[in-house]
Amino acid sequence: MNKIHPHPPAGRSTIRIIGGHLRRRRLHLTPFPQLRPTPDYLRETLFNWLHSSITDAHCLDLFAGSGALGIEALSRGAQITVFIEKEIQGVRQLKNNLTQIGISSSHARIVHTCALQWLSQPTISDQFNVVFIDPPYTQQHFITECCQLLHRHQKLTPEAWCCIGMPIKRNLVLPENWQLHRHSHSGIASMHLYRYNAR
Repeated sequence: MNKIHPHPPAGRSTIRIIGGHLRRRRLHLTPFPQLRPTPDYLRETLFNWLHSSITDAHCLDLFAGSGALGIEALSRGAQITVFIEKEIQGVRQLKNNLTQIGISSSHARIVHTCALQWLSQPTISDQFNVVFIDPPYTQQHFITECCQLLHRHQKLTPEAWCCIGMPIKRNLVLPENWQLHRHSHSGIASMHLYRYNAR
């Protein structure tokens, strides 16, 4: 069994996995520019919404950062999560955390690239049931384009779920084939769950 240090080294912090078979395990975080982990309350609320859809799901964690959303999905029974992260510090951190908590490469794949660049590749045949889009607050303008690319390049299964994190006061305009299902907030952060209507 991998050891989890109860006290992280100086300059590091941790976030906990909330549910599933990895419940209470902790992910180490080393701060880097743009890192903004999703608050525990919003993660718990989101996965309560998704509880009947996450088992065996194929998940995509765009702007993965700490990987907390994608790892939480794996803990709760998702078959695989693809993590997209452009910052090399985030990629290293993801690799270390996945190794430490014992998630194999058959269930997690890390891609070191920009989310928009990866989504723009029509040759990638992966399709996903659940997508997490929780970019840094300075990159919120990418959200709509991400949703357009997911649809344009057929990266979604019919009636897929899209989970979008953003500041509570920001307005979001998405294509008509995305329907808001639920939303919640904690402090200045909010989480919105959309249902995709393939057409």
